[in-house]
Amino acid sequence: MLTRALIIEDEPEGLENLRNLLRMYCPDVEVVAEGGSNADLLRLADDRDGKFDVAFLDISLPDGLVFQSLQQLEDVPFDIIFVTAFDKYALRAFEFAAIDYVTKPIEREELMRAVSRIRHKNSETK
Repeated sequence: MLTRALIIEDEPEGLENLRNLLRMYCPDVEVVAEGGSNADLLRLADDRDGKFDVAFLDISLPDGLVFQSLQQLEDVPFDIIFVTAFDKYALRAFEFAAIDYVTKPIEREELMRAVSRIRHKNSETK
């Protein structure tokens, strides 16, 4: 089963790296949308129409912490994997029912573990 993904990452190198790692090591994940700010996340989440199943979210964005936009969403109908250089936000991240928390620099095994959790959850609900 293909998992459709959104990536919110403000650093172009970080976005490209995550996209490449997903393509190489997680072939069941297709990146269908990208953004670099809270505003992008809110716009894409509002206009999602089933467009993505999981969001890989950087925490520190140019327009604030991603938690700000998550709190504005009435419903979060997609899984969340936080991808960040800051481990100090881990506890806060799980308040939003995150599937996983991947730290930068991203290690292949850590990313694959996070993605396997999505697949497991999706297989339970289908």
